[in-house]
Amino acid sequence: KFPKLSDKMMNKLNQSLAQEIPALMNLISATEVVTSEKTTGVKKNEEENPFFQPGGDWIVTPQDKAIYDERFRSLKLNSAGLLAGDAAKQAFAESNLNVDTLFKVWSLADVSGTNSLNSDEYALACHLIREFKNGNPLPAILPPSYVPPAMR
Repeated sequence: KFPKLSDKMMNKLNQSLAQEIPALMNLISATEVVTSEKTTGVKKNEEENPFFQPGGDWIVTPQDKAIYDERFRSLKLNSAGLLAGDAAKQAFAESNLNVDTLFKVWSLADVSGTNSLNSDEYALACHLIREFKNGNPLPAILPPSYVPPAMR
């Protein structure tokens, strides 16, 4: 059997939850910003920097994206301008990778989960294929820098 809670203890608990814990959380957040600035040199509010480029850390370089976009436009796209499964199967078969690997590439690249790829997802798939063919393993899950900037 539990002892009865006193009003004094409940008031103290409410005060801690309402005032003391939020004050501690503010201290933690301030410490994280200072630590982050010291270790990375980047402030948390980097979006306010006039030179900040959203998505500038995408694994697909602008040069590669231009090449992949040209290839994407040459493929048989559906009425929504997306690369559907059958057309992708033909396009990716040219990589000479086995079906299991291409299955994993598709699963990773279909960020939107629509079972079709937009130009950014296609670029990601091409990047994954190239990296795999260069001896790099496919990631188990998609790292943040692999997610197309427009889809973050």
